[in-house]
Amino acid sequence: MEQLNLALFLTTSLVINAVPGPDVLYVISNHKHKGWQAAIPSIAGLFAGYLFHVFITFVGISAIIAGNPVLFNTVKYLGSAYLVWMGISIIYEVLKKDQKSETSAPAPVRGSKYFTRGFIISALNPKVSVFFLSFLPQFIPQGATDSYLIIVLGLIFCAGATFFNFLYCLLSSIQLKNRFKHKILDFLPGVILASVGVYTAL
Repeated sequence: MEQLNLALFLTTSLVINAVPGPDVLYVISNHKHKGWQAAIPSIAGLFAGYLFHVFITFVGISAIIAGNPVLFNTVKYLGSAYLVWMGISIIYEVLKKDQKSETSAPAPVRGSKYFTRGFIISALNPKVSVFFLSFLPQFIPQGATDSYLIIVLGLIFCAGATFFNFLYCLLSSIQLKNRFKHKILDFLPGVILASVGVYTAL
């Protein structure tokens, strides 16, 4: 692998991963309402979803999905519907939390639930597959015969995305300790996720 390609890949990946998206909103919301017990499984689930896209890019499934409008739209609408459902679920949990007595014991956190949700959010986004399909090959030297370079670059990119998911979650927790909590901030992640789901379906 040429050093210039690797340096350019690292720089580009850093810039792309630094831009917060629905994944970051999902993690921050879970951390805000359920703490690190929910945030860490959420981050792990998203990471597993990223790896899923790297794998299907490697074996060529991404190209099949991108080239078949029916398959692409099916996965697209499933992903959009799930984002809407997740947004509504977050809003519902906020409302349910308000109705509970302050003295009531908090419900136990099931990490597997947040892991699964994180994986589905990531895996049911065909645009991520298309992104990997178009992005990763740009940084592989021309004439390279080692197809595993896609996996290596994909793992680097996934690690960067996971790092920023964790970083934004950490920064959010610090801000929450030092800033006045306004009720609208509780609903905002759910509203945005649901809106993104509707937007991606259009």
